[in-house]
Amino acid sequence: MKKSVRILSLLLALILVLSAFTVCAFASGEPDSSASKSESEEAAEEMKPIEVKFTTENFLEALNYLWQGMLCIFIVIGVLVLVTYALNKITNTIASKKSEGNE
Repeated sequence: MKKSVRILSLLLALILVLSAFTVCAFASGEPDSSASKSESEEAAEEMKPIEVKFTTENFLEALNYLWQGMLCIFIVIGVLVLVTYALNKITNTIASKKSEGNE
């Protein structure tokens, strides 16, 4: 396996781990209070209908999350493209220097 492929796969793994940590850090965590509830209270909560409100405020909040997520995706893709380009340049330069030295 080429060295550049190994390095790129390690970088991808690092990006995946960092993004998983980021998701965990920004996730809204409410304390789990299900341990103190009885089974009948839990069953009653599960049967409640979900109320969805389509308001301008909710829509604008969703758009805010949307552009932030898309920006993050484009940044990650850009970093991957730049790293791949740099690794190709480096490996091509090293290979050409080795071939010139052998001649």
